Amino acid sequence: LERQAARDRGWAIVEVALDYGAMFLLVYFTGGLASPLIFFFLFHVIFAAIQFTASTAYGFAGLSVFGLWLLALLQLKELLPSQPLLFRGQPLDLLHYPGHLLALLIVFSATAITTAMLTTRIMVRLRRRVGELTEASQQVLALNERFHSLYAMLRAVGSEREPQAVLDLVCRE
Repeated sequence: LERQAARDRGWAIVEVALDYGAMFLLVYFTGGLASPLIFFFLFHVIFAAIQFTASTAYGFAGLSVFGLWLLALLQLKELLPSQPLLFRGQPLDLLHYPGHLLALLIVFSATAITTAMLTTRIMVRLRRRVGELTEASQQVLALNERFHSLYAMLRAVGSEREPQAVLDLVCRE
């Protein structure tokens, strides 16, 4: 069962990594760094924080930040052609506005890392509370079994008239 869970987590990580690859292609072909789809990477960071450990969520946040900075660098060095968006027939290419480009990358980086941090904190608290609830539920179940035994013993004591039979019944219960 533990081996199956580890294998499922591994496949889920592979799926998210493939999603990231598809997302980077989608971002590139829908305007590059000006693409409105950039912030969809945050959903992956949130899902990673929910499904995996905090380090995995930070890893995916770092991967998205690194990928966008790399995309910007490749386009600035003209190693990767620009795919600008068109707005009212005019190309909207952030490469011509380095201040805007830098602001976008810094805001996205801060947002991705903050999202990973906050979501993992929430999940740690939630998992701890679920553990506490599970423990409390087990304690209630144990108390219920004790009360059931006590009730059975009292019912049997009330139905017996012989003292020795009552003692035998109490010892047995």
